[in-house]
Amino acid sequence: MDARTAITQAGLAGLPPGTPITLVSSAEGYAVAAGPADRVRWLHTTNGQFRLFPTADRALALLNACGIRRIAIDLSGGTPT
Repeated sequence: MDARTAITQAGLAGLPPGTPITLVSSAEGYAVAAGPADRVRWLHTTNGQFRLFPTADRALALLNACGIRRIAIDLSGGTPT
């Protein structure tokens, strides 16, 4: 896991208020991106695996548990890089 492109659940919970969070939809599921477009970090597990959710509800539940109440949703179907 590269700290420049990855973030964990604990990292999400510790983000400063106002950090952009985007829920990205793809054919494989839903991914969580944190940060501005030029420095985005993708949610990973603590052991470095890319985290992909089967439903938006599951991703939103995790974000809610982290105290994140405002997100953007990208339904363009793009895949995380």
